[in-house]
Amino acid sequence: MATKIWDLDLEHGGGAAFAAAKGVAKQVVGALRSSPANRDLQVAASGLCRAAAWSAFDAGHKRVFWQCHATALDLAREAGDKETLIKVVSDAGRAEILLGRHQAAAKLFELTTVCKAPDAITWGLLGSAYTSHSPESAKHALVRLRNAPGADTPDATSMVGHVSLDLGDYASAVNAFDKVVPQRTGRLAVQETAPLAISYLKAREVTVGVRHAERAVKLAENVRSVQSTEALRKLGAVLTLQKDSTAQDLARQIAATN
Repeated sequence: MATKIWDLDLEHGGGAAFAAAKGVAKQVVGALRSSPANRDLQVAASGLCRAAAWSAFDAGHKRVFWQCHATALDLAREAGDKETLIKVVSDAGRAEILLGRHQAAAKLFELTTVCKAPDAITWGLLGSAYTSHSPESAKHALVRLRNAPGADTPDATSMVGHVSLDLGDYASAVNAFDKVVPQRTGRLAVQETAPLAISYLKAREVTVGVRHAERAVKLAENVRSVQSTEALRKLGAVLTLQKDSTAQDLARQIAATN
């Protein structure tokens, strides 16, 4: 069930998945609390609460996110499942980044490295957390990412793109997003096509950047997602700086719908 909720969230955004995710998680946790402790069920319920938490966040319900997240954390602790616990802590770090609290996020990701050797995704998350206050640490994290297990996965490649864009390395960002965007649909397609467009625009390849910006705006029509809306907002801010008339039209279109 958790996998189905994640899939719905990734394809259509938290706004589409939130109600179902919250309802299912509430039922499962309620049943679990009235039954004898069972480690497998606790782990499964924690996964459901993680899915519900993230769909809540992406739907704009931050208070509900932290409530569901706390339940997921409690269940993972009760089950004594280290892998699930690490995932829950990482979720909190991802949320902190999106809320602009990068130093808090870095501490959470660093905490996960005490329990488990960092893989490519963890290095990418650390890089994202470091970009605002320690660019050199972010660059170091990118180096470690490229040599870590899982470095060739789409998610890791996307992390390279996001961190490179934040560091102002537009060529590396374009290279990374160009690789991963064709594999994406739904919410992830918006969240990666928009920064791809930004990367091209900042690299002064306006024609290509505008083309990707048009695609990002079109993709967002079928997604109900706070993260996608934020990605478009950032894109709109860059489009307004362009002299290109199509870029200006897109900027106005984004502003009107956000």
